[in-house]
Amino acid sequence: MALAALVFQALVATIFVNATFDRGIASPNAPLRPNFRLQSSEGSIIDSHLLRGRPYLLFFGFANCPAICPTTLMETQALLREAGAATHTFPIYFVSVDPARDTPEALRDFVRGFGDNVLGLTGSDEDIAAAAKSVRVYFSKSKNASVDSLDHSALVYLVSSGGEVVSTFSVDEPKASALYKIRTLSVFGRL
Repeated sequence: MALAALVFQALVATIFVNATFDRGIASPNAPLRPNFRLQSSEGSIIDSHLLRGRPYLLFFGFANCPAICPTTLMETQALLREAGAATHTFPIYFVSVDPARDTPEALRDFVRGFGDNVLGLTGSDEDIAAAAKSVRVYFSKSKNASVDSLDHSALVYLVSSGGEVVSTFSVDEPKASALYKIRTLSVFGRL
């Protein structure tokens, strides 16, 4: 009976992992693994390899972002609260794609209003580019000369305790879909 239960759990976990990969973002054959070693807004060094053991969320943006970044962080916090107690404290790592302006102090001021579980991360241009590349994040300086801004993808990455991106969501997708992904990470993200 115990063996049957373990086989069933393994089957459900396999189905979850295969079903929650966003095709085109990640593939079961080549899972994305965040790879970074960046300075936090609190002054410590955060290494993605040392984050294994607990699920977390990852979002790339910048502190001077006029709408997308603050909206995404606020909506993500609301989704975590609605998803339930097990998800409410998932860490959210906000990686700045604008390290020239986003010093640890600037990031600390920016993330302060979004909750204690949000931590800003920054580093050199090369460190940020490598971190973004590890999960296929797009960003570039805005082509509009009158605006000092950055274009960037606006996906929130859901990372399992094993260090793999298992899904993504955006604030543009239906709320029920994002909630499902967060709750599923809570249940099966410890794989």
